[in-house]
Amino acid sequence: MLKSPKEVKLGEILRDAGLISPVQLTKALQEQKKTGSSLIEILTKKRYISKQSLVDMLTYEIPLPFGIKDPDKVLKNLLLDTGLTTEEELQQLIDESELGKRLVQEKYIKKFQLELARQDQQKTGHPLWRTLINLRFVAPDDITALLKDHMYRSQYTDLDQLVGEILVNTGQLTVDQLQHARDTHQKTSQPLGKILTEEGIISATRLAKALGEYLNIKFVDLGRAACDEKAAFLLPESYLREHKILPIRQEPHENGKPPSLLIAIVSPLDVAVRDNIRMMTGCNVVPLLTTEKALQNKLDQIFPPQTGHELLSLYESSQRMPESVRPMIRVDVGDLQDDGATVSLVTSLIEGAIHANATDIHLEPQIHEELRVRYRVDGMLHDIMKIPKHVHPMVISRIKVLADMDITERRQAQDGHITMKIGNMEYYMRIGTLPTKLGERLVIRILNEDRVLKGLKQLGLESQELSLVEKFISTPYGMILVTGPVGSGKTTTLYSALNEINMLTKNIITIEDPVEYQLPGISQVEVDEKIDLTFAAGLRAILRQDPNTLMVGEIRDSETASVAVRAALTGQQLFSTLHTQDAPGAITTLTYLGVQPFWIASSLTGVIAQRLIRTICPHCKERYQPAPQLLRLLNLEHDSHIEYYHGKGCDTCFHSGYSGRTGIFEIMTITDDLRELVAHNASESQIKDTAIRQGMSTLKMSGIRKIQRGETTIEETLRVIL
Repeated sequence: MLKSPKEVKLGEILRDAGLISPVQLTKALQEQKKTGSSLIEILTKKRYISKQSLVDMLTYEIPLPFGIKDPDKVLKNLLLDTGLTTEEELQQLIDESELGKRLVQEKYIKKFQLELARQDQQKTGHPLWRTLINLRFVAPDDITALLKDHMYRSQYTDLDQLVGEILVNTGQLTVDQLQHARDTHQKTSQPLGKILTEEGIISATRLAKALGEYLNIKFVDLGRAACDEKAAFLLPESYLREHKILPIRQEPHENGKPPSLLIAIVSPLDVAVRDNIRMMTGCNVVPLLTTEKALQNKLDQIFPPQTGHELLSLYESSQRMPESVRPMIRVDVGDLQDDGATVSLVTSLIEGAIHANATDIHLEPQIHEELRVRYRVDGMLHDIMKIPKHVHPMVISRIKVLADMDITERRQAQDGHITMKIGNMEYYMRIGTLPTKLGERLVIRILNEDRVLKGLKQLGLESQELSLVEKFISTPYGMILVTGPVGSGKTTTLYSALNEINMLTKNIITIEDPVEYQLPGISQVEVDEKIDLTFAAGLRAILRQDPNTLMVGEIRDSETASVAVRAALTGQQLFSTLHTQDAPGAITTLTYLGVQPFWIASSLTGVIAQRLIRTICPHCKERYQPAPQLLRLLNLEHDSHIEYYHGKGCDTCFHSGYSGRTGIFEIMTITDDLRELVAHNASESQIKDTAIRQGMSTLKMSGIRKIQRGETTIEETLRVIL
C-alpha cells in the first residue's frame, strides 16, 4: 500500500514536535508499507504515542493556514483524514438512550423506573434527565456527575479495546483470550478489564500498568509506597471509600502556586471526583493508578475497622497538622477541641470554599435523606459532597454555635455571622438558615475585602466608560444610581467609587442592610428595623451630620426614594442602588415609587447598569465556531472578522471553561436633552433611544466588545443579558 502524503506529513509533524523519534517514524513507515495499516494505528499499537497526545497535538500545536475562516472545519477534516476519529464519533453527544442505559448499568435507577420516566416524558416533553429528577428517581448531583463523566469518557471511547491490544502486543494476553473477553463483554456489558481480572486471565496490577501507560498516568504500588496519613485525613473516610481514592502525599509548589496532592485512584476517568477534591483542598490533583484491592487494604490500615466508616472522621484535629501541609485555622468563637470531628468537617468545608474562591456555601437537605453541599464559584453552583442524614443536625448546630445563633430554634429563619482567620487572612461570613420540609437549609456568604475593595479600573470598565464614571463621582452633588439584579456586583462598584473619593477633607456616611465590609475613614450605619432604624429614618439622621457624600444601600420604598432625591437636590452627593434591568429603567422605577419627574430630572447625575460575566479560562482557551442561531441573537451572523473563543474545560477551571468574572456596563449620563424628556414624563423607550443616539453603549454592546477581545463567549453573554 502506498503511503498517504497526508500521513507522511503527519508523521513529520509528530517527529518535529518531539512526540516521536526519527527512528520510530522510520520503523512505523516501514511497517505500514508491509502491512497496509494506517500510520496512526501502528504508532498507537507500538505505544510510540497515545491517541490523546495525538488529539492534543492536533488541537493545539498544528499551525493552521493564515486567514482560514473555519479552523474547526479544517481540524475536523484533518482528524478524519488521519484516521484519529470517525464522523460518528465527532457527532456523538450523549443521547437519551445512552443516558438511560448508563443510569441502569451503574445502578442509579432500575429498568422499570426508566420505562416509567419514558412514559412520563412523552406526556411532558421534558428531557429524560429532567424527568428522572422530577420523578425523584435520581438526585440532580447524580445526573451532573454522570454527564461530566460521560463527556470525559467520550475522549476514550475505545479505551478497553486499545488496552486489550496493548496487552496482546506486549505478550501479556493471547488473541484468543482477548476475543473471549470481548465476547463476554458483548453479552454482559461489563468492562473488559473487569472480565479479564475476574476470570484470572491477567492480574489487576498488570492491567492497571497497561492502562496507565496508555493514559500517561503513573502506577503506584500502595503496598510499597510511603503514604502520609496527614494527607489521607484531608478528606472524609467515607468519601475515600465511596470513590475508591486515597491521598498519598502533598507536595508544596513555589512562586505562589497551589500545592500538588498525589492521589491513588482506581477509575482514571472519574474527573468529577478530581474536580471536587481540587475545590475542597485547593490543591492541584495528580492522579496515580492503583488496584482496588491494594487501595482497600491501605484504607483499612489508615482507618481501622474499629473506628467505623463515619463521615465525621474527616481528619484529625487541625492543630495536629504542620503549616507546611495545611494552613492553620483559628475561629474567634468557640473551642475547636470541642466535638472535634464535627468541628473538623465544618472547618474543612469553609476552608475548601475559600481555596476554591467561592462566594457562598450551600447546605441543602435532600429528598434522599442527605445534606447536599455546594459551592458558588464565579456565580455558578457546583456540587461538592453529600453528608449523611444523621450528621446533618450536628453540622448545622456547629455552624449556629459559631454564628451565635439559637441551636434549639429550627422552625424560624435566623441570621448570624462568623469571623474566621485562615492563615494570615481574616474572613467575615454571614450565615442564614431557613426551615424547609426536609430540615434546616443553611447558606454561608463568605465576604472577602480583597474581592470588593477594588479600584474602578479593576471592574472591567472600558476607557470611555471609566471616564464617564470618574466624571460622575467628581461631581460634588447629585444622585448616582447603580442598577442590576441581585449578584451583579453593585456593592463592589459603589465601594470602589467611595474609595476613589475617600479623602480626609470629606465626610462620607453610608447606611446599609447589612454592613458587609468595613471601609476605613467612612462612617457606616446598619439598618435595624427592630428599633425603627430604616433606610429613610437613617438617611434623615445622616443629613443632620453635615455629610459631603452619602451612600444608601438600596432604595426600596417611596419614603427612602423621596428623602434620597431631596438630599441630592440640597447639595449632597448621593450614591444608591436599584433593581432594574437597564439604565433608563431607573427613571421609571423612581417614578413608580412616587418621585415627581421634575425632581428626578434635577437631582440625577447618571445611572450605571451592570452585570457580571464569566471570563474564559486562559488554560484551556481555544477557538471555536458558535452556532448560527446564537450569532443571530447578537446580530453577528454577518461579521466574519471576529475570532470566537471558548474554554474546552480543564482541571484548573473545574471543566467549566470559565475562570473569574468581569463586568459589562451600560452608563447613561443625564444630559440636558434627557433632563427635558424626564421632566416631561417621557416613556422609557424614548429616553433609551435618545441616550443611545447620544452615545450610550448598551449592555449588549458591552458584551459584544468582550466577545471580540476573546474575554468571554457568546453563550455566556446571552445567559447574562437575556
